[in-house]
Amino acid sequence: MDFQYSDFPNFSTQETGENVDEATQTSTKKPRGPSFNVDEDRLLISAWLNIGLDPIQGNEQKYHTFWERITEYYHKYKVIESDRSQQMLNQRWGKIQKYVNKFSGCFASRTARNESGKTEQDKIADAKRMFEVQEKTRFTLDHAWILLRHQPKWIQIVQELDSKTIASREERERDERKIEIMKEKVEIDKEKLRVRKIEAETKKFETEMRIMSMDTSTMNEEERIYHSKLKMKILQDGT
Repeated sequence: MDFQYSDFPNFSTQETGENVDEATQTSTKKPRGPSFNVDEDRLLISAWLNIGLDPIQGNEQKYHTFWERITEYYHKYKVIESDRSQQMLNQRWGKIQKYVNKFSGCFASRTARNESGKTEQDKIADAKRMFEVQEKTRFTLDHAWILLRHQPKWIQIVQELDSKTIASREERERDERKIEIMKEKVEIDKEKLRVRKIEAETKKFETEMRIMSMDTSTMNEEERIYHSKLKMKILQDGT
């Protein structure tokens, strides 16, 4: 199956050819080269879908070869002036994947609410507001999301990323729980030591009180001297 750039319908988006190199309009960084426009993004997505869906190469091709083939496809089918290198295409795809995946999550979240009377356009608008709140920037890759959202290869990638995110979150939660258990154990040990200290101090106090109140009338001289020294020591320790 060959998804060429020209095969995709000319979806109407907020951008028609303007700079869309960033998913934001607030970046203060200077661009390293000419910004990608909508047509370039669409051609890059077409290349990614075609190479990614190749039944022969598919998952077996190495990463570098994969991007070599995407670059070849891109320059073979381009109908616009573009001298994008493999590295530039790779980096651009990384940005598209990152921001479109985040927006997909926002859209899925808004759709899951199943709010009565909300059209798909309403949900898209809500998802854009949600994205802007979360990412502190506007989502401007509508054209990319429209092309990718229903593609099986993209859906698979999103599911894999979600699985990794869930696994990472679960691992983090397990680690946090282990830390909490360790903290609880430390507090329990501290409490045990505190109780033992109180018990020891109580036992010492009771012993001292018994010594202080002992009847010395039946003691011989040596015992009275020893007892007197014990009382003196108790009084000195208490001051």
